[in-house]
Amino acid sequence: LLGVLHSGQIDYSFFFRELSSYSRGRIESFPRLGAHYPEALTPDSSLVRWLERYDARLIQESDSDLDRGARMRTINPKYVLRNHLAQRIISQTSPSDPSLLSRWFKVLASPFEDHPEFEADSLPTPRDQLNIQVSCSS
Repeated sequence: LLGVLHSGQIDYSFFFRELSSYSRGRIESFPRLGAHYPEALTPDSSLVRWLERYDARLIQESDSDLDRGARMRTINPKYVLRNHLAQRIISQTSPSDPSLLSRWFKVLASPFEDHPEFEADSLPTPRDQLNIQVSCSS
């Protein structure tokens, strides 16, 4: 699986969080994954072939899709502080207005929970921001 994600340039954290919403045998239960990586869910893709094997394994489990998903959401964070997010927080925070930084501290203290205000920040890094680097002196 990791090789499939790597070759498809699919964000690992995003994928595993989205996998928690997957319903056995239903590719359409991956709407956010499909929106960001449509080529990954084409019928002959490596990921779809992996999902077929995953489905076969899930049949052997007694958990429902909902129970499995709930368990997975407790170990796969929705929010990960990525370089482009850190740079935006640094750029938009000032001594006179630390509000964004304060709100992000709350998100990072509970990254598995939903924070509707930060929904867009739970998505994969935009391609044009993949190479942003943040230095310690920022």
